[in-house]
Amino acid sequence: MKIDTHQHFWNFQRVPYKWPTSAEKEIYRNIEPDELAQILPTVNVNKTIIVQAFDSFEDTDYMLEIAKQYDWVAGVVGWLPLRDETALREAIKKYKANPYFKGMRHLIHNEGDSTWLTHPATMNGLQILAKENIPFDVVAVEPIHLEQALIVSERIPNLKMVINHLAKPKIAEKVFEPWESQMKELAKNSNIYAKISGLNTAASYDWKADDFQPYIDRVINMFGSNRLMFGSDWPVLNLAGTYKQVVDATERCLNQYTKEQQEDIWYKTAIEFYKLEGIY
Repeated sequence: MKIDTHQHFWNFQRVPYKWPTSAEKEIYRNIEPDELAQILPTVNVNKTIIVQAFDSFEDTDYMLEIAKQYDWVAGVVGWLPLRDETALREAIKKYKANPYFKGMRHLIHNEGDSTWLTHPATMNGLQILAKENIPFDVVAVEPIHLEQALIVSERIPNLKMVINHLAKPKIAEKVFEPWESQMKELAKNSNIYAKISGLNTAASYDWKADDFQPYIDRVINMFGSNRLMFGSDWPVLNLAGTYKQVVDATERCLNQYTKEQQEDIWYKTAIEFYKLEGIY
């Protein structure tokens, strides 16, 4: 089994996305389930998790509608208003009643304040997430975002978090610091997980599997396979390759590991983290 824990859809008539823009012309259009449905059998991916692309209830509701219609969707990582406690509690009550709602994400890298994540109002919302056992997907594209995630993990150690795209290490430049040290610190908290996803768009245009290998090896050493999961980041991955190229490269990087470790990354960690029991 393979579970893709990170893919997106967007319909510009439904949701006012801020990204992609016309600068990303390959993906600046409506991208919806029937397109992905044609690809999944060719890469042997059985289930997917749809991840939010805009901080709004409209986007979350749109994804949940899709999940209900397509049996290969295992769940949705939506959005919740972390800084508005009343609205947050109301939304949690509503969405927890939906079996497809599996977690939340906020596009923290779009906030003007780089310390948005540790603002007292945000932290209060994250405390509520922890109490409600709702996992949090962390967007980390700059070192400051990992610094912020580390503070959250120390102050709210029972909040389950997953670092998206391995925090976008500088693969194109073959640079490891400060990324490696920061990820190593985060990995000390057993509630912190990471997604092996989005690596091709962090690499040079002529990337190959060998470019990913040292980064994947490091996180397996830090987190263990039971806190790592595969994600494609489709359709964003189309900016630097194809779904099949990404799956093939990931398989090649994992070939040296045991069958059990590979199973963890391809599906077992996802089932545990997002509570997908009973899907197979």
